[in-house]
Amino acid sequence: MVAADLAGAGLTLATAEKVTLGGVAESAASVATGFLTGTPVSAAVAAREDARALEAAVTEAMTDRLGSGPVTARMSATVYAARHQAWLSRAGGNGHRTEGGDAADGQPCPGADA
Repeated sequence: MVAADLAGAGLTLATAEKVTLGGVAESAASVATGFLTGTPVSAAVAAREDARALEAAVTEAMTDRLGSGPVTARMSATVYAARHQAWLSRAGGNGHRTEGGDAADGQPCPGADA
């Protein structure tokens, strides 16, 4: 599905890598706040007349379950790298830069000066 979405934007999937890191929150309350305000569920919560009461109930339930101190958890994401198809054709179809950061046709590669 990601490759199809990228293709629709004129991009080709180059790599996909799962990255896992340790996360730390100062408390279960901050985890609840992050979940309720920083995810797609925030729109559903905000639309409710009892949003404040719901936020308080979720915070209380998470604190009961996770405790009052810092909360640690593993977090993971998939990191995708993509290349623009026009760049691939300029680079001889393989997307690799030649010596000096130029594509196979001698034109500068996007991002070569970065």
